[in-house]
Amino acid sequence: MESPEKLLEAAIYRARILGDLPSAIQQFEYIAARYAGMPVAARALAEIGQAEQQLGHASRARDAYMHVVREYPDQVLLVAQMRQNLASIADAAAGAPGLNWASPHLSASPAGRCCMGLAYDPAMRSTLFFGGFTPWVWFGDTWVWRNGWRKLTPATAPSARDCPGMAYDGAAGNIVLFGGADAQGSLLTDTWTWDGIAWTRQFPPVSPPGRRIDMRGMAYHAATRRVVLFGGVTDAHALGDTWTWDGLAKNWTQHFSKSSPSPRRAMMAYDDAAGTIVLFGGDITRTLSEDTFYNDTWIWDGAAWVQQFPASVPSPRGMASMAYDANLGSVVLFGGTRGPGGQSNDTWLWNGTNWREIHPTSVPAARWAAGMDYDPTSHGLLLFGGFGTTTLGDTWLFIPVP
Repeated sequence: MESPEKLLEAAIYRARILGDLPSAIQQFEYIAARYAGMPVAARALAEIGQAEQQLGHASRARDAYMHVVREYPDQVLLVAQMRQNLASIADAAAGAPGLNWASPHLSASPAGRCCMGLAYDPAMRSTLFFGGFTPWVWFGDTWVWRNGWRKLTPATAPSARDCPGMAYDGAAGNIVLFGGADAQGSLLTDTWTWDGIAWTRQFPPVSPPGRRIDMRGMAYHAATRRVVLFGGVTDAHALGDTWTWDGLAKNWTQHFSKSSPSPRRAMMAYDDAAGTIVLFGGDITRTLSEDTFYNDTWIWDGAAWVQQFPASVPSPRGMASMAYDANLGSVVLFGGTRGPGGQSNDTWLWNGTNWREIHPTSVPAARWAAGMDYDPTSHGLLLFGGFGTTTLGDTWLFIPVP
């Protein structure tokens, strides 16, 4: 019986010399399955990705490269190459014609607002929406998006609030919500989970101090199976602490990284291609006219914050919307503010190493504190509301448009 290395060599010869990519892919798939866990399987997956990319099958190539990144982290050099390949696919997808912001016609919608919690729930194949604020109303309603908005009436729910943190917890299979502020300005420290049907309050033995988390200040880190929370603001100052939520043990744990972003409320998203959480910019106070804005980039690798130094970066800003777009294989950042009258509507992509601005022909109005996440049922990013010159109640999708 031939060794796995010989089988791989034969498949590579078929792909690169004979040019018979479909047959070679079948051989690579056999090797990857038969020798799963071995370095030769990782190399076979890399070859699948390259062959699929040659055939113009970007999504299949991305799946193969992602398999290497997720399942073979010990193959350091190969993983680094796969991340470069993923970045090239993301850049090519972003430059393809037809990718645009589009506003669908809807029969129902939440009232206009900013500062809500919003996260996609894979278990229920819908995006969950909770709370938010418009002067001077604090909301405590629950909505779901699945090809349209639908209001839910759960028997119990968190109290009305703005600026909670909310993220899907892949380990527990539910959405977790933490904190925010109520109509009296009280900073909340309660933790809730949503199982697709009902809200349940959790009572962990230790909780982070109360805060406004604002836009995407929580994200799930798949490798460690923890939801990560960073910073936020109180009435008096900004916070710079890092906490993780273990949804199986139902515990919060504070972490102390040797390096860390300075105290602020910041935008965060899990970069599925790189296996890290990316944090960008942010601001330090509640009063925009007296605020300080940042444009530094950090990643959370599961144990520590590591600052990145990309060649190009968005301008300093706070309260932008940020989420990973699985179609692009990139984290997308939209909008944000640089102070009174300084709201923006630019669109940027993070490919794991660098930021790149793209210029869709149709874009939402400039805004900050809008809700955004990737929604597979819509085949793109879902964005709602925010604050421009007034609170907004429009819905947008970032999708391929013919």
